[in-house]
Amino acid sequence: MTAQKVLVVGGGISGISIAHQLEKRGVDYVVMDDDLNHCSKVAVGMVNPMSFRRTLLTWRAQVCFSEALTFYREAENKSKSSFCHQHTIRRIFSTQEEKNLWEERLDNEEFKSFLWPLTVEDNDYGAFGSGRAKGFWIDAQQFINSQRAYFENKGRWVQESFLQEKFDPLSGTYQGNIYDAVIFCLGYRNDELPWFKDVAVQKTKGQVLTVKWDNSVQAESIHSKAYALAIGNQEFKVGSTYEWNDATTHPTEEGKERILKNFQSISKDSVRVMAHEAGIRPTSINRRPFVGKHRKFEKLFMMNGMGTKGYLLAPRFARELLDFLFCNEPLPEEVNPYRNLDSSN
Repeated sequence: MTAQKVLVVGGGISGISIAHQLEKRGVDYVVMDDDLNHCSKVAVGMVNPMSFRRTLLTWRAQVCFSEALTFYREAENKSKSSFCHQHTIRRIFSTQEEKNLWEERLDNEEFKSFLWPLTVEDNDYGAFGSGRAKGFWIDAQQFINSQRAYFENKGRWVQESFLQEKFDPLSGTYQGNIYDAVIFCLGYRNDELPWFKDVAVQKTKGQVLTVKWDNSVQAESIHSKAYALAIGNQEFKVGSTYEWNDATTHPTEEGKERILKNFQSISKDSVRVMAHEAGIRPTSINRRPFVGKHRKFEKLFMMNGMGTKGYLLAPRFARELLDFLFCNEPLPEEVNPYRNLDSSN
């Protein structure tokens, strides 16, 4: 497909990643967003190459991690802003077996580029010590605001709602403008428009606290049953909850108490809660995103379901989606939007 004009519907992490890729390729494009996103803005934005549950690299970390870091550095330079912060990710071991497995990973070439060697200081955390991984985090609010301003200044960002009745999916015509491709990046609001409504994007609520903690930790996040991410001035993002099939965006006292209880696995110190936020993650059953083409309408595409790994995965999959669109490069079957429907038939 030779796309000359593309409409991106949704201005969260997926839509912004696609917009930068379109700009890089010299394609005419516009991003449409109604500024009602309750995920990308309130996300903590931590990019962690590890899955601590089984001490494995997270899915596609080896190809996504460095590409994501490069993407954010380039976006900072283009928008003359600062939102990408490299830091160390510290995992407190809960058992001796977990520590032993981490030590095994240190001898594995696949893991070496992501893990720091153990030190004496690592033993100061918990009964079994801790291990450290390399990571970075994105100030999500600053990222969204700076990128929106960047594209607005270029005349590429429109703040308005997408009107279903103004769109012809067969011709790709919206309000009199003909597009060669329309890419929907609707996040947890995927079911508000009909074309990809049958794709199984789940809604997973997450709550996070900003706390004041008398702790000298800098440029580090500490992980156990909760995480505590140092963001400066002894302030930390602490989270989070996982509340499936809950599309409410208001924080709850129950969520706050759960987070503070889990924080005790990191420290018994008292903290002062300064802010309490909630967002909705677009997720999938098998934790793989949905990236691809509509099965009926040739001009319609989607990118969604990034879950907690959105800031890691989105830059890579934006590129892969456009490689598919422009160069007919195949997308991984793992991200086929209809994989769940096809497997159930």
